[in-house]
This record gives sequence, structure tokens and C-alpha cells, in this order.
Amino acid sequence: MTLLNNLLDWNDVETWLQKAYNKRVSRDASEDRLLEESMNDSEKLTYFIAEKNNIVVISLIGPLLRGNAHVLEACMDEISRRNVRFVIVNFRDVPNTMDRTVIPALARLQRLIRSKPAVLRMSSIHPDLRRTLETQGILRPEELANNLSDALKSLVVDANAA
Repeated sequence: MTLLNNLLDWNDVETWLQKAYNKRVSRDASEDRLLEESMNDSEKLTYFIAEKNNIVVISLIGPLLRGNAHVLEACMDEISRRNVRFVIVNFRDVPNTMDRTVIPALARLQRLIRSKPAVLRMSSIHPDLRRTLETQGILRPEELANNLSDALKSLVVDANAA
């Protein structure tokens, strides 16, 4: 029940997200620097990580393109250093298409989270992108949530069941 009370402290998820979006994080690796420099801002992927009460929310912003896979790798590096029980990957600001070369990096991110072990939720995935990811076999139905609010609520159910 403590987890439920802690989650309810996030009274307004949208306000929380707006505050968090002001803390965007962008990473680049030297081998991808040239490709990234040739991209315009709408082609770049960024992320930010928010953590509260053993819950981490990774919000992805931008397209999942070949030149952006290193951003997911940087995110994995950050997540690997955290000790958490619950992780939500929020796709709210990810367009509906993706380059299939990013799928292995996304699968590695999922594997890393599951191996912590942590409960994983993937939220706010555009329906077209969701179909692509389902076709590739990297989505698990029990890990999907329509939006961040539903993902948080589902974690309460998981925590109470444990």
C-alpha cells in the first residue's frame, strides 16, 4: 500500500511530465557523431530519466532512426547503474515509424531492465509503431500500457500482488 500512496503523490502526471521535459538528455558516441551532425533536430532522439520511489520513467523523444541507436545505448548505460524495481519506457513523443536497425538496441534495453530484475512497462506507443514492434516479436502483452498513467496504475497492481 505504501507504493500506492507514493504513486498517488504524482497527482498530476502531465504536470510532472512537463517539468521533466525541461531536463532532456542527449548523448552521442564518437562513431555516430558525423551522422548525428547531419541530422536536423526533428531526426534526433533524446531521452530523460525520472526516478521516484524505486520507479524509473524513461521518456523517449524523437524518431527511432539508425543514427539514434547510440542514444538507446547511452540510456542502457545509465539504467544499468540504477537499482530499481519498476521501469516504464514512455514512447509518447516517438513518431509512428522506425528504422528496423534500432530494434536490436531496443531489445537490449528491455533485456537489461528485465534482468535487474525489474518490472517493465512500455507506454504510449503509437499504434503503427506498436504493430511494427509486435511483428518483430519484442513486445510482451503484459508489459504494454496505453499511457503513462495506466502504466503507473499497473505497477501498483503488480506491487500489491507481490
